[in-house]
Amino acid sequence: MSLSAHQYFVLDQMGIPVWVPRDEDDAVTTADFSSETSDFNQFDFAKPWLVITENQLSVAESRLLRAIFGSINILLSDVAVLEKQHLNVLTEFAADKTVALVLGEELSQKLNLKSHSSLSCQQLDNDLLTMVSPSLQTLLEQPQRKAEMWQSILQLRNLRAYLSD
Repeated sequence: MSLSAHQYFVLDQMGIPVWVPRDEDDAVTTADFSSETSDFNQFDFAKPWLVITENQLSVAESRLLRAIFGSINILLSDVAVLEKQHLNVLTEFAADKTVALVLGEELSQKLNLKSHSSLSCQQLDNDLLTMVSPSLQTLLEQPQRKAEMWQSILQLRNLRAYLSD
């Protein structure tokens, strides 16, 4: 979908970033990205943002995740990424300091999420506030679903602000 200059201006005024396809010249190579990817495997339980994924992220998925959090001015250094095989450490994250984004509806079903009593989100067993969105691979294959991700990431930002109050 192409946008006019006026549409770009209006979206910019509303604070909505436009996701655009990258040129091959702008693509991040695996070597450039490897040091950042290794940071994903570190478990820093004090981070305010948590992303739970089914598998290790590919370079394209990592780039997309960086862009998603960048759209709400969050650096990936503030985000802990947890793969399914490390779910046993979920209880270490503090429910009063961290919010989680579960990537993939199938994974969310495996986590046995429960609805929150007063907020429009879900909770893990340790009461960690959680939003569910399509997986990054799904977003790469079906870009039209990025609107769902945008809604989820905005709700996640609002949940984080709720915890900060």
